[in-house]
Amino acid sequence: MLLGPDDIVELGINYLPSFLIAILFCIGTWLVLTRVRRHPLNFKQWSLVDICLVTTPAIAWIIYFGLTLNSAVTLTLLDSESAGVAEIAYEERFKREVKTLDEAVRLAVNKHRAPNVRFYAACLVAERLFISDELVVTDTLKRVDVAPMIDAQVLGGNRLTARFYAQGRAQPHLTVRQVIEQRLLDLRTFE
Repeated sequence: MLLGPDDIVELGINYLPSFLIAILFCIGTWLVLTRVRRHPLNFKQWSLVDICLVTTPAIAWIIYFGLTLNSAVTLTLLDSESAGVAEIAYEERFKREVKTLDEAVRLAVNKHRAPNVRFYAACLVAERLFISDELVVTDTLKRVDVAPMIDAQVLGGNRLTARFYAQGRAQPHLTVRQVIEQRLLDLRTFE
């Protein structure tokens, strides 16, 4: 598996807020139920309904975790400092999971996403635009003009980052549009 110890910690940090909220809801539900009864809590008197009400937030979080884990792992791997790991995640997972141009654009312009994720999303936008007509290309480039700068940090290089980042030099500040335009140019040149 490509996940290293740092990636597992990052993944855990991403899920921690939602997990804590689910636990707080479980505790809150339990407190409300004990108040409603207006008598000391007796575990023998708990009904199945009470147990279900208390555990529902935890079950909902487990379902949420299961549904989003694959995507979260992919985004964590894209944010890896290792360019090799990120490239594998891009080729084998990200391109398959992000099915539409709109999804890729949303990831590329999302200021809450990690810079490396936004960089790879911009590369995917370019690959999707490569097979699109000029009207779609022009419209998409206008949409990404509002995106914040990408200050990605990579160690080593891969075929996607090589054009933008040189080892041993200061990492450039790139716009999403610059990444898309350069990647489109590369795709058209090597076609």
